[in-house]
Amino acid sequence: MPASSISTTCRVCHRPLRAAISVALGVGPVCVKRAREVMATLQAQMRDPSAGAIASFEQQYGLAQEELRLLSERTARTAFLERSRRGRSTRPTTEQVVVTSNSRTRRSQNETLNVEWITDDTALIHSSGSGRTYSVTEHSCTCRDYRYHVVRHPDQRPNGCRHMEAYRGALGILGHQHTQIQPADNAQTSEAARPATITPNPQIVVATREILRPGFAGIDYTDEALREQVLSIWRENRAWDGVRMRDDQVAFERLMTEADEDWEYITDGSVLGGTGNTFGVELEMEFDRDGAWDLVARDLYNEGLSQYSSRQGYHTSGLLWIPTRDGSLAGGGLEIVSPVLQDRPEDWAQLRRVLEIAKHHGAKVSSRTGCHTNVGVGPQDSRTFSWQRFARATLAHEATLYRIGGANSEAYRNHQGPGKHRGTGYVSPMANDLSFSGNAMPETARQRIRSAGHTSMINTTHDNRIEFRYPNGSLDERQIQAQIIVANAMMHQAAVITNEHPLSDTTPRFSEHSDQIRRNDVAIRHPEDPRRIAEEEKAFRRFLDFLGHSANRKAAAWLWKRGTV
Repeated sequence: MPASSISTTCRVCHRPLRAAISVALGVGPVCVKRAREVMATLQAQMRDPSAGAIASFEQQYGLAQEELRLLSERTARTAFLERSRRGRSTRPTTEQVVVTSNSRTRRSQNETLNVEWITDDTALIHSSGSGRTYSVTEHSCTCRDYRYHVVRHPDQRPNGCRHMEAYRGALGILGHQHTQIQPADNAQTSEAARPATITPNPQIVVATREILRPGFAGIDYTDEALREQVLSIWRENRAWDGVRMRDDQVAFERLMTEADEDWEYITDGSVLGGTGNTFGVELEMEFDRDGAWDLVARDLYNEGLSQYSSRQGYHTSGLLWIPTRDGSLAGGGLEIVSPVLQDRPEDWAQLRRVLEIAKHHGAKVSSRTGCHTNVGVGPQDSRTFSWQRFARATLAHEATLYRIGGANSEAYRNHQGPGKHRGTGYVSPMANDLSFSGNAMPETARQRIRSAGHTSMINTTHDNRIEFRYPNGSLDERQIQAQIIVANAMMHQAAVITNEHPLSDTTPRFSEHSDQIRRNDVAIRHPEDPRRIAEEEKAFRRFLDFLGHSANRKAAAWLWKRGTV
């Protein structure tokens, strides 16, 4: 058989095949078993016409073995897709769909766009013109056209970029006269197994409200006018309520009492202040049993959360959740790297599901594991004033951040006391000589903030995000969400607090060392030392003032009560 005719995807579930025998058969091991079970049932029914499942015993009994095998695979495929429609898998179809459209950027006609659904509302669209792959939903796309043009001028393109149009077209909800939809060509798929052609429905109106107001997810921080427009949303939704925790003992005690209650995991899109800023997580975990990491990867793959079905090498790239090896963990452990996420119900649901799968296979955290939190740099400016404010806040509240990073909500919930931070082995304190001008270039600011080295508690190496490395590892989605809220609030508050702002004194200057509570200021003393307790609380109350809003303060207080330096 020529190599070109060998299918690299399963004829039943249409997932990629990697094992040589599976590629040769054109069916994966799970689907082979499923098809054989169907074949055995069909053969039993052929010998028992009274079963009633086979319409014509004579007709079916006359099938050759190869025809019976194909019939079994089609029957198994139909059952698989039916289960998918009922919720076991929420992809609209496991078949790829080809959409042709015109390219605005390359002025080409009838560009081929191959649409592959990953979840019920997310697809990977492979562009034949650029050779690139984009992650697309009905209201967003990872292409440059959407991020740098559509978001800035939504009135000119109410339906978004061409990939979003292709996505809607593939779902049959875009009535566009030039959009032609047809099943993807696959030589190994019989006509009976091909999906029906999707007919566009011109009666359905495409909702565009989510792209009418810009958000940090789609802008470059160098665009100052648009950045300020988005920051106004933060000022509106996370405005300072006038409470100073340093001075208001009643308000502080009330907050700490509320922090004793367990965290409610929120998925309604109201978690991060409405600016559309992006975030991500790197979840490090270990296992008592070698190979369990591949079971986690397999389940992530089977549920459409990852494009990899086994643990990958370090720094593997991808558009979905990526299960990778980490040399700092026992047996290489497992580090699950999220895609770029936003404050959306489906993204929070994904985070929770990934953790459920990991825990199901025995994942655990230790003194070696971390939970790195990444937040988009959208709130930061190109003049570096907000970069400086952010660095000053991090330096001033370093001890508080270490304690927050040491939170162990599970131990606290089980009355075992707060967690302890894993130390400076992989989370270096800020540099003692950290300083730069507010007029410095952003590249200078990034370099200075990260001057403690590659394990710095704040990593500013990446162009589009800042990595908060200080949180300990966690498998509790509530704790992770609280860490994301705090990190996101720090980024935004550094952008909106100016020298004239009432909260400007919460971020002392680089030279004001007496107002900086560093990790060693408290770590060198015994936890029960009254001076340490007083210093930690004083620093924490000023940090609460820096966060400025009750939603941000609640997350910080919840973590602070569950951790120690």
